[in-house]
Amino acid sequence: MMLKPLMQRYDSFVLSEKTQYQAKGKGEKTYYVGQISRKEKTVLLKLVVNAFHCLGIFIKERPALAR
Repeated sequence: MMLKPLMQRYDSFVLSEKTQYQAKGKGEKTYYVGQISRKEKTVLLKLVVNAFHCLGIFIKERPALAR
């Protein structure tokens, strides 16, 4: 992973789509959100669900924001 040096330097986590295969990182905190296809009829509902899921992860992790 090319971000590894930055992830070692700063507190970080990985946010990815949940797929049939899941590449496990070595020691990285990993969160998964649902996969969305634009051609599905429920795309808007899934986008809203994923947005709330990401918001929950953001609140839980409390990342430091750059100034």
